[in-house]
Amino acid sequence: MIWYKVTVFFWTAISIVYSGFAIFFFPNDYQNFTTWIFWLQTIFFSIEGWRLMENTTISSAYTILYYGIFFPCLLSWEISTGASVVYMMTEHATVFQESIDEVGEELTWIGNFFVHYLTLIMLIIFIAHEKCKWKDIKTNTQNYDYINLLIIISFTVMFTYMTIYNPANHYGIKNIDKLPIFVGVIFSGMLGLYIFYWFLQKIDQI
Repeated sequence: MIWYKVTVFFWTAISIVYSGFAIFFFPNDYQNFTTWIFWLQTIFFSIEGWRLMENTTISSAYTILYYGIFFPCLLSWEISTGASVVYMMTEHATVFQESIDEVGEELTWIGNFFVHYLTLIMLIIFIAHEKCKWKDIKTNTQNYDYINLLIIISFTVMFTYMTIYNPANHYGIKNIDKLPIFVGVIFSGMLGLYIFYWFLQKIDQI
């Protein structure tokens, strides 16, 4: 238990410091979908850090909101951004070269791993540690169309971003229009949700 507390406290502190640093030195980063999701995961782990610090439990109603809705949507967005970054690297998106020119190649790759993949590792650690919570979520979400609720919420956030910003233009992806990117982002996000939902159905066997 102590290792989990230390990990969450450390990660939350680093996330808050990084978010403040990015706002101050890179004020236009709010236009990146990664930034939106990183801020959301910072909020998520801040709540978890507070819960651990106070050594308290979250009420049943908030458990559904926090574990059952916020977390799986956050997981789907993280998977979507991680998959999108791999695609942008293969397409040599100009956003990477601009970052290399601005802060150097080493910091670019370190930052890329930190905001896209280390965040996903932290969510996987959360899944593994909070195993008992998933059984409660499974029990308490059987009376309504749970997976479609998650899809609607996750889709709404991704659609909102892609409506405000054209990813092809914003990230400098050449020779592609908005529709294939839209389909790819939505598909990877939905895949993340269905992986979580499958895990939830199999939780009693794990």
